[in-house]
Amino acid sequence: MYLTQVNSKKIGLAISSILLIGCAFLYYLSSFNWQISSDDALNFSRGFERFSVLEFRPHFPGYPGLIAGIHLLAALFNSSSSEQAVLNFSIVSALLIPLVLAWLCYHFTNSLFTAVTLAILAYSSPLLAGLALSGLSDTPALVCLLLALVCALRQQLLLAAFAIAIMLSIRPAYLVLALAFIPFLFIQNYSLRAACLKTLLPIIVVGAACLIFILSKDGFAYFSEGLRFTQGHFDVWGNTYTKLNHGAQLNIVYQWIEQLADKIGLFVLCSLLTAIVLSFFDKKAPIKIVSFIASSYFLVMLFTQNPDNFRHFAPVFFLGILLLIVQLNKVLSLHFLLPLMVLVFYMSYLPYWHNFVKMAPTSPALVKQAPVNQAIAYLESEQITSKKLILGTNYSMNLISAQLMNFSVYDLYYPSNLRELDQAARDHHVWRLSGIRLQENEHQLERIFPARFPTEQDLYLYKFSNHSY
Repeated sequence: MYLTQVNSKKIGLAISSILLIGCAFLYYLSSFNWQISSDDALNFSRGFERFSVLEFRPHFPGYPGLIAGIHLLAALFNSSSSEQAVLNFSIVSALLIPLVLAWLCYHFTNSLFTAVTLAILAYSSPLLAGLALSGLSDTPALVCLLLALVCALRQQLLLAAFAIAIMLSIRPAYLVLALAFIPFLFIQNYSLRAACLKTLLPIIVVGAACLIFILSKDGFAYFSEGLRFTQGHFDVWGNTYTKLNHGAQLNIVYQWIEQLADKIGLFVLCSLLTAIVLSFFDKKAPIKIVSFIASSYFLVMLFTQNPDNFRHFAPVFFLGILLLIVQLNKVLSLHFLLPLMVLVFYMSYLPYWHNFVKMAPTSPALVKQAPVNQAIAYLESEQITSKKLILGTNYSMNLISAQLMNFSVYDLYYPSNLRELDQAARDHHVWRLSGIRLQENEHQLERIFPARFPTEQDLYLYKFSNHSY
């Protein structure tokens, strides 16, 4: 009885500690402007107002689970602004990720201190902050995945399958995570028939409900839009393995490795991947399956996701730090290792660490806006002019068009638009907003808009050089 009371007090203290850290994390997020900062987030906010995949409200495949979740949370918080509703759902989901990770860690290690350590590492990651303020589907989908793992470990297979079904309705791109989850079928005390029934039934029910809802809004034209969107992703704007010719395909893998080494540091990347590989040989089957899920997604990510979007690495990162902590707990005393680990992870985000030390919301040194919002604010000051204003970009084009009403915005995914900008520069003010550094022999670099988090890109604003200015 006494031991039960002691354990209850310790668990309560651990939960209180994690919640306190979560409040500090939320205070840190309040240092930034909560604004929509991408076309995808803009599409979600429009989908909250009125759903139609054909009108990009939101874009294909529709994300019905995400839209439903946003509506539910908006009703609870009485939120009327569509943009704020989208951001609130993303932020609340991000707050839950370290909490569920800590629960999984406690199950694997039976150590509350280790679980709190993991929560600290998760909350201190600029990756989590960037995901929280992105207004995208990554954070709620990750919460569903982690909850599915929790339910599976508790042998609640029906609830686990339901969580996976909700995850797919929120973020269908996590299909590989759902498929990698299947080995949990074979470590439960169910017959194969019962396991398949308990697993497939929730997925079929949720999937059918989502499809019926989408078809009620868009009809069978939804499938034509899906074909067009998928082809565009792989052939026009996706920057993926399948878009390239045979000689350049491995360059995508190199870009991913380069991007990961730049964003989180080579040491942290190698530590995470090593922990994932070692966990595959662990004696405990659940740890092996977590390793299998993380490694499967990582391999698929290298070839199917755009290396410009670091947020795609999130499942590998959070499952990776879970497995890293679990493996280190076996051989080291985390009581002495905790300060070192936090320092190493913290310093691995060197380009972003200034945002952590400048936590006061009134601090002038803090970059409060996402790069695209910085660019929009800067270009708004150029709208008082007698000449036509033209901007070319392939970064958040729809968001910029919606905000800069006096600008003609050209989509530079199409090379012909770049030639039109060159011609228009003879008589008008023409800029180009780029996510990469361009050669400055033809364009004059006017401004750099720095990223706040690894999930964002620095943006470069160029003014077209011509003799008429």
